[in-house]
Amino acid sequence: MKILINFFNLFEFKIKVRLVIIFIQILFSSIIETLSIGFIIPLLVVILQNNLFEKFPILTIYFPILVNLPKESILKIVIFIFFLLFSIKTLLTTYFGWKQISFGTKIQSILSSRLYAMYLRMPYSHHLEINSSTIINNFNIEIPNVQAAINSFSIGIIYNNHDN
Repeated sequence: MKILINFFNLFEFKIKVRLVIIFIQILFSSIIETLSIGFIIPLLVVILQNNLFEKFPILTIYFPILVNLPKESILKIVIFIFFLLFSIKTLLTTYFGWKQISFGTKIQSILSSRLYAMYLRMPYSHHLEINSSTIINNFNIEIPNVQAAINSFSIGIIYNNHDN
């Protein structure tokens, strides 16, 4: 937990707010994913059941408009809602993924700038002692590893949310 707090304290307030917004987007995406999967069962019920409102009388309370419609019309409405929900889910998931990747790139840029500034402020004697491959390794390997860790963390939140 201390590592997470230290990592969170590396960034300014604006980046912290973006991190929280990305987390909320991930939760919202998980909710939409759950709803879209849960809508498959009502679609199958409408397709397979002939007298839907007789077998499920509670539907007449919540959907009184659909009671007098023929089964084909109800099926068209449910299929339309199904495809609309999946289309919205796909668009939002794509948008949230794009925002997440752009946020990771922003983090990588900030960390690279800070690390570069830190190396520039070091005394000349330090640069004589340290191997240049260490500096290159920090820029080319370690900072992208941080970005990959952020992406893995957010993906882990999504998949752990769906496992429950």
